[in-house]
Amino acid sequence: MYGQWHVLEWLTLRGHFFGGMAPTGGETIEGWVGGALFAKVALHRHFSIAGRGDVVHTFSGAGGQDLFHADVMPDPTATTLMGSGTLTLDYHPTSHVSIRLEGRHDRANFPRFFRGDVAQTMPMMGMGAPTDIRNESNQTTVTLGMTAWF
Repeated sequence: MYGQWHVLEWLTLRGHFFGGMAPTGGETIEGWVGGALFAKVALHRHFSIAGRGDVVHTFSGAGGQDLFHADVMPDPTATTLMGSGTLTLDYHPTSHVSIRLEGRHDRANFPRFFRGDVAQTMPMMGMGAPTDIRNESNQTTVTLGMTAWF
């Protein structure tokens, strides 16, 4: 479900709710539920600031596995909770170019991200490549990007 409201000419609010379930063939049901809120303030015809927050919760029964994160969790049947918050500065020098600076913070209730020197798994029987082991439950990133369209 999605909704958008142009409160004023310079202020837009959005909300998004989502969820789903996946039967596993037995008595276990796996699923997810989440939501997001968004606000955008147009300070000038070339410049705006936006903020967004979102969260998603996944669940599974005793015999199931987390739909999205089972490969990185010590207990793949555990429920998860992940969320993020962003703040974006958006500059449009022309009608076909957007330059954005975005700060983002992600948080989970399990190790989902990487920090510092991370350990690696050992390949089984010498086959395959080692993989990094996730060791952090939150991260903060900053991104600068430019998009042009024609």
